Amino acid sequence: MPRIRPINREEADAQTGALFDNFQQARGNVPNMYRTLAHRPEIASTLAAQQAAVMSRGTVPALLKELIAVRVSQLNQCAYCIASHSALVERLGGSKAQLAALADFEQSAEFDAAAKAALRLAEQITRQPETHMDDQTWQALSQHYDAGQIVEIVCAAAIFNYFNRINNYLDIEITR
Repeated sequence: MPRIRPINREEADAQTGALFDNFQQARGNVPNMYRTLAHRPEIASTLAAQQAAVMSRGTVPALLKELIAVRVSQLNQCAYCIASHSALVERLGGSKAQLAALADFEQSAEFDAAAKAALRLAEQITRQPETHMDDQTWQALSQHYDAGQIVEIVCAAAIFNYFNRINNYLDIEITR
């Protein structure tokens, strides 16, 4: 049971209603996270803008960023984001085999060296948030990605650590 009741479209102000409409058109639903955050429309809208900037723009493939979102969510035990972003992985052409192999990506043939470097960084950010990127991780990333792409990867992992905490602490129900 969620800690805070999600807001319905009819209850939303004009700006939040437009945000809900955009989600409905793009995803076929309005995520319960945004329906809950709509109690503070300015937070819902700025987080949606940040999520779009990180996950929908740039040159890192959207599929890889969604795989990062799922891996971070697995580590944080965020059932909400695992469900939501596993569906997006599949929508983007990712496979059930990739999703099943994420927890052991280092040993999996489902991921190439570039994806493994990105997933390794996502794990480090999640498991050791108080540290800095080590030289070995930097070398692996810089072999496959330019500076802008590394920023995208870091931001994808970081934003999902943030989203996982919102969803876990507010007990947001999985959007169906």
